[in-house]
Amino acid sequence: MRISDIISLGKEALFLAIIAVVLFAAIWLLGYKLIYKKKMHGKKQISLGKMAWICIFAVYVIVVLLVTLARPGMGGVYEGSSNWKPFSSYKEAWYNFQPREWRNLILNICMFIPMGVLVPICFNKIDRAWKTYLCGFAFTLLIEITQLVTGRGVFETDDIINNTVGTMIGYGFYAIVMLVIGAIKRGKARVTEDTENNLGVNSVFKQRKRHNGRNCILAQIPLALTIIAFVVVFAAYNSREYGNLFIDNTGKRSVNVFLADGVELSDKADKLEVYTVHRADEDETREVAEKYFSKYDTEIDESQTDRYDDTIIYKSKPMGNDGSDLSIWCDYDGPTYSFTDFSLIGETVDSAGQDLGFTEEDVRKKLEALDIFIPENAVFSIDDIYSSGNYKFTDKGEVLDDGLFYKGTIECTLVPAGEVESVSDNMIKYKPYKDVDVISEKEAYDQLCAGKFYTDGANGRKLDIEVKSVELIYMDDSKGYYRPVYEFSVDAGDSDVTNIMIDAMK
Repeated sequence: MRISDIISLGKEALFLAIIAVVLFAAIWLLGYKLIYKKKMHGKKQISLGKMAWICIFAVYVIVVLLVTLARPGMGGVYEGSSNWKPFSSYKEAWYNFQPREWRNLILNICMFIPMGVLVPICFNKIDRAWKTYLCGFAFTLLIEITQLVTGRGVFETDDIINNTVGTMIGYGFYAIVMLVIGAIKRGKARVTEDTENNLGVNSVFKQRKRHNGRNCILAQIPLALTIIAFVVVFAAYNSREYGNLFIDNTGKRSVNVFLADGVELSDKADKLEVYTVHRADEDETREVAEKYFSKYDTEIDESQTDRYDDTIIYKSKPMGNDGSDLSIWCDYDGPTYSFTDFSLIGETVDSAGQDLGFTEEDVRKKLEALDIFIPENAVFSIDDIYSSGNYKFTDKGEVLDDGLFYKGTIECTLVPAGEVESVSDNMIKYKPYKDVDVISEKEAYDQLCAGKFYTDGANGRKLDIEVKSVELIYMDDSKGYYRPVYEFSVDAGDSDVTNIMIDAMK
């Protein structure tokens, strides 16, 4: 989820929460004035300041509940599941090292910072640190249990940890504010009781001995440790030459591994090349979009440009009387892109297997007219299982005369008139970086036999694995390096594990 999506979701939840709290406050005040004061002749006065803080706290609680339990898109395949392993999300974030994963972890912490600030302000009896921490823990535990029981989310131990840490950090901020307020109060003339009541912090001033310098410093320990932990993690990552592979997120599995008949493993390992992939910036992706759109005598509609972490989407200004447009999705890595001419949607042939009569040479010429480079040895195929007009070029990997390593696919859809409705250029060009030492097939197999490999299947039970073949492939790491990996094709019985990958680099 993008930052803009999170902000939009937060705004919607905030609007609903404010309406709910205003209605409740109006009903409560009406009851206070008409029933408590007039009918019951009550004498107890309401601190307007305290009431304002409680309303703010109520808005915050409702926003958190809406965001965690009622956000759009809930109820997917993973909803209602659970992850009881502590710090597993940090381990996953380390091996994938994508901005969105670290952002989600940090947002989970920040979401509960207001809890640590508002609880001791609103409730005098929960002014102590440990009581505030316990409130934050209880609230996040309630949310996680509700997600597990109702299926409105995923129960995660890490969410409880992150939210509780956020509460502790928030209490540290509260302690700083109370220390400052206490110092200001002591330096000024005596504040009247009525003024303190209106501020809603009378009880805090009366118990200001709790908020001395020593306690305030102690309350900052959670924040300090959190900052140090993140700095250490990011510094360690940036100091490494290569990025991380998600397959290195291994555990220790109970396995029984054996080779299928006829499978032989080599115990020799030569040096292999590591490649890099170019990561484009927004200006480069814009040039790609402008190049395509100019061929249709149109230009980018800036109001419809949509930015994601790894992708940017451009749309053209409306063309023709029907207002149709062009769109191009550009992934920064490569860059790769997908182009669609919406004016041609509906003109494709839906009947599967119908031959439109386009040859490989015809398709090549139409794509080259769009300045798309297709390696000469790329394999041509027709994908007409669901509809006709779908063509594909596949290159499993080759070094061309320019010294670059080409691998990927180029897919397109043509309408009967021969126009290009859509094209996806996922042919990536890798540049040689360095020769590296690798382990042999036998060493990779030994690692497999030891149960040290990544798989998200089999649910942790013992696996009987028959190795049917092994192949050296390449995989992108988190820093964009294209690295050698051994891929074992396996038969693991009734589990859904069919391939296991082992990092080939020493």
